[in-house]
Amino acid sequence: MLLELMPGSVLQGELDLEEEDHRDRTELMVALDTLNRRYGKGTVHSGATGGRTRAGIGE
Repeated sequence: MLLELMPGSVLQGELDLEEEDHRDRTELMVALDTLNRRYGKGTVHSGATGGRTRAGIGE
């Protein structure tokens, strides 16, 4: 049963049930930047940022 439905214009916060990952990702970001400079902007990106599949369809 759906209760208290809200319009799409209402922002919903995230329910944070997992511990935050505080690892230092400096070396990873440097590696991504280096690859993107070498092979072109947007060649390598974080999976969380989406992107396109080989078929060109957004994920």
